Amino acid sequence: MATELVSGGASSPVVQLRKWLLPVPHRGPTAPLVISAWAMRSSPTPWLQLQNAVWQFESARTTYWDEAWFAREFSRLGHDQYIWTVESWSGQTRGLVGSVSLDLHNRWGSEAVINWLAVLPEFRCVGVGTALMAHAEHQAWRRGRAVTRVETLSTWKPAIAFYQRLGYGRVE
Repeated sequence: MATELVSGGASSPVVQLRKWLLPVPHRGPTAPLVISAWAMRSSPTPWLQLQNAVWQFESARTTYWDEAWFAREFSRLGHDQYIWTVESWSGQTRGLVGSVSLDLHNRWGSEAVINWLAVLPEFRCVGVGTALMAHAEHQAWRRGRAVTRVETLSTWKPAIAFYQRLGYGRVE
């Protein structure tokens, strides 16, 4: 556990997990979904709604991200930040049901950081999160990164178990 995240007035320890990527061909999602790049210049409202819905479901958070936070965060991260989203499920547009981002410009240098994985509760355990993670890992590999890192709250046991099922191990 390396850092702390302040959420709803209380701080929670953050768990960091890491995975070494292997040069395997990317086969795409096995679930019936479409992953697409999200235009950073478009309105952040759908992304913020998704993130806030997931945070509200997962914790007793009382403060939410807004457009000003979004603008500050992404201008700080610079041009090596990518976001992919899932808006289509079984051939039908459903609105934003999941997203993930990849940060290539971070404090760990050659490691890519996968962050802000969010999947609406009703779309969990059907392959959306796994497909988004596989996509982000593939994109990290394509951009010359052999290691990916994720962070999650230590209290989010299902998230830790999910990342471990995908091959991530704790960073001590």
